Amino acid sequence: MLANVRLLLLCSLAALSFSANAQQSPSPPKTSPSPEKKQFLQELAQYNTHRESLRAQAEQAFDAEMAQEKMGDCLNAGSQHDFNICFGKKTAVTSQNVKVYEASVRSLLALKYPKFPGLPATSTPEPAGPSLTAEQQATEFDKLTADWQAYLNTACGAAFHQFGGGTGGSISCAIICANSISFMT
Repeated sequence: MLANVRLLLLCSLAALSFSANAQQSPSPPKTSPSPEKKQFLQELAQYNTHRESLRAQAEQAFDAEMAQEKMGDCLNAGSQHDFNICFGKKTAVTSQNVKVYEASVRSLLALKYPKFPGLPATSTPEPAGPSLTAEQQATEFDKLTADWQAYLNTACGAAFHQFGGGTGGSISCAIICANSISFMT
């Protein structure tokens, strides 16, 4: 048993000494990148920094809204009037969070990837056709948010009219509707 261990150690030592004495191929000469490639790398670093900043803004707005939702809806309100005031304040915060989130997402979609030198500016064909440009993605997002806002207004208007004349039809109905639908996004 001890002889096997010695033999194994001897073989390992021999292999290590052989690899240490073996001639290594020289590393290829380092070439400095072309001015175009340097420009691209600088633009890429700026792109990545900006992209990460926008992603962090969107995440912060989302997390702030989720934290607000976990706190509950004005649990200490003693009257309908107190609830309306409290919920109005919460709605203002939600509205700001949604604006920041939407603006960040839109900016991410509109962010142009830097052009690599020597490659055409056209998009590569994908299996379902060419991918959208940054401008097309931003335009599509603008249409989506406009359509969503129209739906929100219609749905909340209908909910408000269901309570016409009662306390449920007050401003709190519109606030609750807007927040409930916003929370689902």
